[in-house]
Amino acid sequence: MKIGTFGDLHITNKKPRNRKDGSYVDTLFGKIQYGLEAMGFLDALVLPGDLFDSHRASDYLKARAIELLKELPYPVLAVYGQHDLRFHQSDRTNTPIRVLESSGVLEVLGNVPKILTDPTTQEPVFIYGANWGEPIPDTNGKEGFHILVLHRMIVKDEKLWFGQKDHSFSKAFLKRKPFELIISGDNHQQFTDRFQGRILVNPGSIMRSTIIQKDHRPACYVWETRLDSFPTLRRIAIKCKDFEEVMDLEKAEEEKARNEELDTFIESLEGKMEITGLDFFRNLTAYVEDESNYVEPEVKAIIEEIVNANT
Repeated sequence: MKIGTFGDLHITNKKPRNRKDGSYVDTLFGKIQYGLEAMGFLDALVLPGDLFDSHRASDYLKARAIELLKELPYPVLAVYGQHDLRFHQSDRTNTPIRVLESSGVLEVLGNVPKILTDPTTQEPVFIYGANWGEPIPDTNGKEGFHILVLHRMIVKDEKLWFGQKDHSFSKAFLKRKPFELIISGDNHQQFTDRFQGRILVNPGSIMRSTIIQKDHRPACYVWETRLDSFPTLRRIAIKCKDFEEVMDLEKAEEEKARNEELDTFIESLEGKMEITGLDFFRNLTAYVEDESNYVEPEVKAIIEEIVNANT
């Protein structure tokens, strides 16, 4: 059995402000195509959320995604990330993934597992999904191989930035959750971790959009079972240009310096006063999502675009 996966795709035709190469969307779809060809035939392709960069994705982007996925001779299984949802809320009725699902090119995973049969062992393979903001499903003691696909911030050894909250460490997550394979999205960094034969893989983003991804090399992964060996996880590098060819490093370094100054300022306040409410975008999103606060739809749309561009 072969299960393939990409990380966060963030399909968009808006070029990140520090990218200086040609058509961003053509580069993005080119990397997806490259990965699909490199992985070969699969029993399923898994996408751990944030397929689109915004729920306001154009019809062109949705059509292009459908055209690509409909050619695949195996199921495509996905979960929602926060960027796939309107205003980061749970309503899925008006989202790009819902369009893909209705077109028949994709299935959304949930707490009722998608069941496949491992052709090498004839054992059932249960694939569960935890969409963004949802609890982790329960395997209920089912005999077989269990895979969890989720969109949640999981880090390996340390926080990604000063003051980061709402994250889990991979080793602790593996210890607590009884899944033989866990595929996570949301963290754009790439890593794998293991605990007592169980594996967690966070494929990372398929595109490089910020200065902190200077050392990031896009990749896809294939998990495979064989009769003559233990299951294996294989990393397949996706061809990409040198970082200096696609990013305006001078402009990006200026932004990095400003961010570091802000981090230093915030850190200097620790111990001198109780700090609350510094996460402006989190507070702004919470206010908009609170039904007791009436916000004009047009204003909501503008706020969402600003939040998506800065988180």
